[in-house]
Amino acid sequence: MNNGHDLMKLMESSTRLGLRFCPLEYIKTLSRELHRALDGQRPLSASNHKLQDIHLTTISTINIPGYGSLTNSVHHIPGHTSESKTKEKIDDFICLKSKDSVMVYTDGPVYGGKAGSGVCSAILYPPTASGTVSHCTRAVGTMVSIDECEIDGISLGIETATDYFKNTSPGVHDATVYILCDSLSAIHAVNSMDSCIPLHVLNRLNASSQELVAAGINIKLLNIPGRSGIKGNIEADKHAKDTAYKVYKGYTAAPMNVSIKTAFNLSNDIATRSWQRMWDNDLSGRYTHNLISCVNSKVLFPLARDTGISYCRLLLHDSMLKDDSFRSGTSDSPICECGSGKETSEHYLFDSCRYRKQREELLDQLLQLHDKNHKMLYISANLLLAPHLDNISKCCSRIIKELLFEFISGTSRAL
Repeated sequence: MNNGHDLMKLMESSTRLGLRFCPLEYIKTLSRELHRALDGQRPLSASNHKLQDIHLTTISTINIPGYGSLTNSVHHIPGHTSESKTKEKIDDFICLKSKDSVMVYTDGPVYGGKAGSGVCSAILYPPTASGTVSHCTRAVGTMVSIDECEIDGISLGIETATDYFKNTSPGVHDATVYILCDSLSAIHAVNSMDSCIPLHVLNRLNASSQELVAAGINIKLLNIPGRSGIKGNIEADKHAKDTAYKVYKGYTAAPMNVSIKTAFNLSNDIATRSWQRMWDNDLSGRYTHNLISCVNSKVLFPLARDTGISYCRLLLHDSMLKDDSFRSGTSDSPICECGSGKETSEHYLFDSCRYRKQREELLDQLLQLHDKNHKMLYISANLLLAPHLDNISKCCSRIIKELLFEFISGTSRAL
């Protein structure tokens, strides 16, 4: 090897080769068996892949009315409910339950990349007007993923609640502990006993939850939105990030183990960086690159197949519009039939008098939308074709796409 660049290229090529020829089921099985081997347990038989020795049936997930569903992979709020109204519903729910229940907020950030110095934290709020707020942090590792920290945070939250009832309210029965976490993937992992959760974490979860349930205390797991101004979530995030920075600098000791899941995340990160560099430096596809500059970006397509094909061709700059057809040799002229200029995608969307009615309906709807700073959107072809800007919410991006699909469909053009 002549330099570090050659070494990185070798790692990237090895990673792509491994991801290409390693079946997903084999990876899952290997991960599961390695976890059990590292914890000193016997391997599972090929016909029994579930962790039968641990049952977290004592933890249940619930939904905040009007916010979301943990049982569905995609949540749709009826209508176009604003983020402020959604937060109001969550605040009302928390205010109602905090009067007579213990509320525990958990968080698990990572400092130094997707796999770095990770810490989990838990902030316990006792029922209103009783006791004091307590917080606890725990170093997870120096090379861990966010999911691992979030899952460990849920475990720490249950352990903190167990200590609270032991020391403060030992005789309490029929109480409820709400564990509030902003990571839906961590909640799903705990709820389904994901095989990538280290067994020592599952053992801690099982022991602390069984202890609470034996005392007649219910455990409810909730998903809340992150960075939404919820006091407990902010406090948990602050304590965790401060400690994660100390772990990163070496001021606080942390385990140096690397889990299988973290190794896969690192491999994925290397492959994504390689893919991104190739996409940035390639000579072809520059028009599409201007629209979608980041790899791994999710692109929303319509249900109607014809509209989807037309949209895809607009993204690829290879449509049946006159300017594209003239460039590819399938049209004698790039001029639009309206005679006012070249029929480019911008002309099709904003200038052609042939689609004035459809355009007026499109613009009327777009002018009602705002960015995250409550400012009007700058309407352009890039905004319509690929609304992946940082200052636009996912809900707003979805609405923009739907309006574009309606426009394409309304023009009755097979692009």
